Amino acid sequence: MEKEIFLQPGIRVVRIERQRFPACRFAGIRYKNSDRRDGTFSHLWGEWFQTGRFDALEALQTPEFRAAFPDAGAYWALMRSNSGAPEDFEYWIGMFLPPDAAADGVETLPFPASEAAVCWLKGPEEELYPLEGQCFAFLRGEGFEPAAGAYFFERYVCPRFTTPDEDGGVILDLGFFTEERAD
Repeated sequence: MEKEIFLQPGIRVVRIERQRFPACRFAGIRYKNSDRRDGTFSHLWGEWFQTGRFDALEALQTPEFRAAFPDAGAYWALMRSNSGAPEDFEYWIGMFLPPDAAADGVETLPFPASEAAVCWLKGPEEELYPLEGQCFAFLRGEGFEPAAGAYFFERYVCPRFTTPDEDGGVILDLGFFTEERAD
């Protein structure tokens, strides 16, 4: 569903969608609130790019998997906190892989076939964080509900996140898993 609604001045919701995820495996590293530096995890993202971790994971994605999961090539931050306590917060950086992929040097989480509600936010990169609460309230207003205990995510899809438009805006995908499917 195509929409263009201002979430706040300078930040627009340009698209919302229900997306199906095939059965897969998330490969990444789990961080905690104590891993933040200056309130963010950006230094860890830099470390991922500098050390080639994403390159190693991308090499494990098969053409068949990418055809079944078009956004698999994106870089992901998965997050959740079941208790709401700061020490319970999980922040994962990584990528989705085929269910049988074996990745070295990272942890893996199996994901059943799932559905997610996704909101594309557009604006200057430095203003896109942290807008999860506003985005999720918007998605709930559109009839989407997160599954109990589900992860929510930031999805960095290239080039829409890495190539600013003529106004300097990029698109960050924010979403949450709504249900598991038995295919």
